[in-house]
Amino acid sequence: AHLNPPLPMIPRRGRLGEISVPFTQAMLKIPSEHWEPAYRLYYGAIFWITAFIRGPDGKTWYQLTDDRLGIRYCIPSRHIRPISRNELTPLSPEVPPEEKRILISTADQRLFAFEGTEQVFEAAISTGIPSDGPSPNGIPTETPRGNFNIARKTPSRHMGDGNLTSDLEAYELPGVPWVSFFHSYGIGCHGTYWHDNFGSWMSHGCVNMRNQDALWVYRWTTPVVKHSEWYKMGRGTPVQVI
Repeated sequence: AHLNPPLPMIPRRGRLGEISVPFTQAMLKIPSEHWEPAYRLYYGAIFWITAFIRGPDGKTWYQLTDDRLGIRYCIPSRHIRPISRNELTPLSPEVPPEEKRILISTADQRLFAFEGTEQVFEAAISTGIPSDGPSPNGIPTETPRGNFNIARKTPSRHMGDGNLTSDLEAYELPGVPWVSFFHSYGIGCHGTYWHDNFGSWMSHGCVNMRNQDALWVYRWTTPVVKHSEWYKMGRGTPVQVI
């Protein structure tokens, strides 16, 4: 665990931060100074810090804005590490974008990155579990095969059902880090704080990666996302899934 001093200020567009303790309980402030529990947030999850607030313990807390629901919940400031601009600078920016490509092997459960014909990166992953029938939302749980391009990138995404709940068993994954979407179903590569079983099928379709590996992909691929941008869209780095 790592505890952090409060920021001197928070930019108007917010500041990215990483949960730096095993977990922290987010709280909602409702009228009449009453607080209720929201999500439990886990180590490695990424959120937008958008304001200071005095917490229920009288100490400095941060308000976090949920990128999907737009709601604001709060955690102690010492439980989240602000992310510096230098941590998100592009990797290999001198390489022409058309020379970069990603190859994902569902058989090997590995992701490879190439610059021209040279392999420059490899990581263990967890792709979608094949299913016998359609899922409740009609989207297959197996990672789709084919040729795609990264189309949208975001440093933090609330995945799951999208309900506001303090139920620890609910399918809610706020703060999924370093997401590089490449399919219209909302499938992409992203960091994973809820399991460490890489090399095996685990997901509902996305390409689960260790957080540091997903960050590498996020920084190396296009479109490039600025430190202050909540997301970026564009026809980016090719992705082939086999």
